[in-house]
Amino acid sequence: MMFYLPFALSMNSIFEFIVKMLSMTAYQIISVLGAVLVFGFILYKLEKMTTARIVDAIGWNGILFTGWLGTPIHESGHVIFCWIFTHKIHTVKFFKPDQITGTLGYVEHSYNKRNLYQQIGNLFIGLGPLVTGCATLYLLAFLLLPDSKQLLSVLADSGITATISLTDMFKLLFESFMSVFTTIFQKNNLGIWQFWLFLYLSLCVTTHMAPSTADLKSATKGFITLFLMFLVFNIIFSIIGADFSVYTSIMAGYIGNAIGFILLGIIFSIINFAFAVVLNLIF
Repeated sequence: MMFYLPFALSMNSIFEFIVKMLSMTAYQIISVLGAVLVFGFILYKLEKMTTARIVDAIGWNGILFTGWLGTPIHESGHVIFCWIFTHKIHTVKFFKPDQITGTLGYVEHSYNKRNLYQQIGNLFIGLGPLVTGCATLYLLAFLLLPDSKQLLSVLADSGITATISLTDMFKLLFESFMSVFTTIFQKNNLGIWQFWLFLYLSLCVTTHMAPSTADLKSATKGFITLFLMFLVFNIIFSIIGADFSVYTSIMAGYIGNAIGFILLGIIFSIINFAFAVVLNLIF
């Protein structure tokens, strides 16, 4: 068997190999999780700005108007991935508003720091609300919109990954945004009560589906562990003459198919932010 990493290497060759492995790993991580992380951060910022304006306009209780539904779905995302990655759950409060701490709910859990699987789980537990939020949006669209098949088809075609150029990515993002927006707010939908119920419930979900500051801190630990694991796999695959990118491309394809639903969340978050701005101007 031919080894692609000779044992007798110059310092320059070792340095070049390390740089190559690091850059390859960084590209793979971006292709798999880049769009999710960017859109998740956009949702995070929109939620922060929206909440601040609602509280400033009508008080802290104003966020309960959406929190009664959005918060349990958010916390469910943490719970589900705690189960999947075998974290020990100590306390779950799906909806317990506390004006002093500013929290609406929380999940307390612990894990074995020596367990690689559980360490990686921190990433998915932190981003779990995006998954349960997207799944809920899918269910709401399926149950309440008469043309749900058209919307779901548009969302499925809105997949975005880092395997395309940055210019094409922004172009596809804009086209997908407009396609989803016009599909939702078409004239036929405006005249039925199911659409308005879908609109309100979707606003409840998307207002609270972004990871919190604590979620992002926890997810960072898992992200670092996942990066190191990808790096090790790249080194091993390179030594045996294989290409780990084949597998990361498959991962990116599956995750990219879900981007449309996060995009839907961004659309509703922008609507909610606009509503909060109007409230702020009135009050």
